[in-house]
Amino acid sequence: MSEKFYYRKFPYRILPVLLICYLISTLTVVSARENTDSGKSSNTLTIQVTDNNQNPIEEAVLFIDDDHELERVTDANGYVTYELEDGKYILFSYATDYLDHISTLTLEGEDKTIEVMHDPAIFWSTAPADAPIGV
Repeated sequence: MSEKFYYRKFPYRILPVLLICYLISTLTVVSARENTDSGKSSNTLTIQVTDNNQNPIEEAVLFIDDDHELERVTDANGYVTYELEDGKYILFSYATDYLDHISTLTLEGEDKTIEVMHDPAIFWSTAPADAPIGV
């Protein structure tokens, strides 16, 4: 029993057409993104990170919407600056020896300056004198 397998040849003449269709769809998506972004205004958001005594916190790490591309570290005066479009955002702030801070903010066509206050973290350095009974 002898069967022959016939392989269809790939129609290479269609490759240029496929390439042109791909390029047109890519350009359409890029131009659509540019049109949607052009209607939003850019705002300067300035944040000062302080402790509960109004002392600036240096090297605090801030994220907007938990996006690592929007990560900033505060300077010696506790300041950091962002350029953001109008919208609602979630701000995450972390500083060594302080409790984490999470808040929401809204930008609506104007520059904004806010203060983020961190409370100190509490550390215990004592251990129980005896192990609990009955364990």
